[in-house]
Amino acid sequence: MRTASISFTKNSLSAILEEVRQGETVMITDRRRPIATIERFTPDFSGDAAGMEELVRSGAVTPPRRSLDVADFFAGEIPRLGDELSASELIVAERREGR
Repeated sequence: MRTASISFTKNSLSAILEEVRQGETVMITDRRRPIATIERFTPDFSGDAAGMEELVRSGAVTPPRRSLDVADFFAGEIPRLGDELSASELIVAERREGR
């Protein structure tokens, strides 16, 4: 486990978070005394039926109204938004503009 002071963490948060993404746990210290740890987030949801039922009960997800016909979905036209641009083209344009 790596340690980092509060001041170093404030100045290097992006780098520390990248380490955490790679699986490193970082202990934050204040005057060399541990006060917190930052570790990679792992969701508790395992994908089983009971977990899905709990998500539906809590309102976090809504079950599908009908099954998806995958072949029909991919055979359909790409939705266009506004000036005949697809959603993905709009996203690329926004990224180029820095939004």
